[in-house]
Order: sequence, then structure tokens, then C-alpha cells
Amino acid sequence: MKKTIILSIAALLAFSSCDEKLNINTNHNIEGSGEGYLSFAGWELTVDDEVEKTKASEPADGSYAVIINSKSDESASVITTYQAVKEAGNKISLAAGEYSVTARSKSEDVPAAKFDYPVYGVQKDVTIESGKVTELGEMVCKLLQTKVTIDYSDEFLAMVTGDCTATVSVSPTAPLTYNIQYVGGKASYDHRAGYFAVNNGGNTTMEVFFKGNVEGGQKTMSQSFSNIKPCTWHQIKFVKKVSEDGTADIDIVIEDLVEDVELKDNINGSESIIGDDPDAPKGDGGIMLESTCDYDITQPIVVPAKGNSFVLTMKATIPNKVLKFSVDIISTSPDFVDAVKIINDGSATLDLVDPSSGAISVFTTIIPFPYGAAVAGKSEISFNLSDAQVPILAFKGTHTFSMNVMDQQGCKKTINVTMIVE
Repeated sequence: MKKTIILSIAALLAFSSCDEKLNINTNHNIEGSGEGYLSFAGWELTVDDEVEKTKASEPADGSYAVIINSKSDESASVITTYQAVKEAGNKISLAAGEYSVTARSKSEDVPAAKFDYPVYGVQKDVTIESGKVTELGEMVCKLLQTKVTIDYSDEFLAMVTGDCTATVSVSPTAPLTYNIQYVGGKASYDHRAGYFAVNNGGNTTMEVFFKGNVEGGQKTMSQSFSNIKPCTWHQIKFVKKVSEDGTADIDIVIEDLVEDVELKDNINGSESIIGDDPDAPKGDGGIMLESTCDYDITQPIVVPAKGNSFVLTMKATIPNKVLKFSVDIISTSPDFVDAVKIINDGSATLDLVDPSSGAISVFTTIIPFPYGAAVAGKSEISFNLSDAQVPILAFKGTHTFSMNVMDQQGCKKTINVTMIVE
């Protein structure tokens, strides 16, 4: 059943004030002033009850943002909420001109990739004429991202003999990793929905990369999907491959992409909020990374030219000892990310605890991270990245090494170290 919701004051909370160049003002005469009114009196947002509701893992801000940008003056903009507009009499005065009006469930920009974080919105162009009222009319918010879930057949899971990961990326610098955990002879997997920004129109491509322990050995598989669009749901499934004579082999395949399910006319105004897991570990367990050299590793580090001294050392402290430790490579240089992927079986994530042969090659040729026995189960780990100077100078840009640590109590922390090659 489809129903119409008119967003009311009670549904929204103001969170921002306006730029003085665009005033929420209804108490003056606009005739002859070069101004007109934008009216929200008939503005409606709709929601389709038949579409699956996605429960967010973190609270939404409770208000739909209203963002109005002038097309002729980039500095003239207003960010408010529908509540503030209602309190101003359902209309605001604007200088005559061309504007774009955006309604969005989150005030901030759409993130490149994030689990359980749908963002709904809509944009409409309007023309304000001097001395006249322009009706905004109906605006329908839709999902601004593509939603991705991953599933596995029972036959496939029966083949799993160790931890595995499926990494999905629409932007190469913002992947999401869906984990399979193998505990007590049983595989369980991540059921979360990932939400990815789509910023390249019909040319957008999604990459899926699988790596893990299957039937006692490390296996990898990758596949690309093109023509990725917003307001779609990609349901990716891994299955066991069976040969023509009925015998099973050990190849890993992605069955195919389930036909996109368009999420029509959907907003998240009626989402419920999931509370914190009472059994989840609290805090980061005292995990920290501190510099043991002259560089402040909390700030971007400019890598000096070849021949100049570069001493970059640090120490990680993990009081409850390391269970998992990985590094995600994020860079403004696609060439740098690609160089890592070529060596590391198509992945920009490096596992320091149980590295693949490709990851070890990255450690020995580009970034000398410690790995294996030097990391697993340790409460202190020394890093000496000085030898990264020469190989990293070949890639101009900003390179971020996002270190993801989980200790043996389940506490987690992500620490970023950034290097700049000018």
C-alpha cells in the first residue's frame, strides 16, 4: 500500500542556520525588491510501504535537510530543515534567479561507501521571479546509492574451511568488506547491506573480489558488473560450481547478478532505530599507535625526495593482543592502488596476520609492514616504514594507510597514517 506522508514540524529538528545571503523571511513586502517567494505549502514526500525498510545501525539525525543553491552565485546558499520552513510560514524569500532545491535524509554528502547507511533525496530546479510566488510542489525522495547484499548457497558454505572475505567497490578508494568467519567447523557470514555512491553515471562499474580458505586452500575470484545505477539493489550470490557429469569441482563462481530491484519513491522517514548491542565490547581496548620518530603520525607526512633522510617508525600497542590486523590502501592516485592490487591478487586490503603471498610481495617491494608471527597475538608491534620512501615516490598524491585492528576481546580501532608525495 502506498501512502503519502506530509513532513510536519514534529517529524523534524532544525540543525543548521542559513547563510545571510538567502533569508528565511516572510514579513516584508517583496514588490519591487527584486525578490520572490519559494512556497513549500504544497510540498509532499511519499513512501511506498511495500518496499523493504532498512534499519540503520546508527541513529539518523531525525530531520530532512533542505538545501537551496543559487546557480549564479556559488556563495549564496541556505541549509535548513522543513521544520524551519514551516515555522517561517511555509515560504522563504529569495533574490530573483535560478536555484536548485535538494531534500535529503542526511544533511551531509552521500558517503562513498558505508554499511547500513541509506541516504534518500531528490533535487528540483526552480526559477524565482521578482514579486511572484513559485510553488515547489511534490518532490519524491529515492535512494541515492546502490544497495549491495551478499549471500552464499549452503553448498558453497559447506566448502569453506577458513575465514574468507568478499570485497565490493564502486569507487576503488572506498571498498566494503563482507566477512565469512569460520568458527568450530562452521561458516557464518556478514548479512549487512552496503550502500555505495554512484558518481559516474552509466559508466559506473562495480568490482567484486573474493578471497578465502576453501576446501583447505586459499582461493580467489573476481568479477565486474557495469552500468551501476542509483536506486537499485544488487543481490550477489556465491554458489558451488558443478561440472556437466555431476561432479563438483573447487572453482569459486559468482552465480550472477540478480536482476536489479528498483526502490521506488522510498524515503527513510519511518525507519526504526536499532539500539546498541549489549554484548558488544565497549571502547577500543586501549589500542593505540604512537610515533617513535620525529614525525607526527596523526598529521599527513610529506615524503622527502630521494637522497634525503626519511626515518618513519612507530609502535602499535594492543593490550588484549592482536586477533586481526589489516591495512586498507586508499589513495588519490589510482596508479598506486592499482600497483598494490596487481601484486595482491586484485585487493587493496593487506592482511598482516595471515597474509597472502601477494600481500607479502607488497610488504617486501613497496610498504614494509610487519606480518605473520610479528603481528599475530602480539601486544606490541614495531613498524619501520622508512624503506617505503623510494617506491612510494613513484606515485604522486595522498596515500592513506587505514589500519584496522581487532583484539582478542573483540575491541576494534581504525588508525590512519597518511603520506603525501608532492
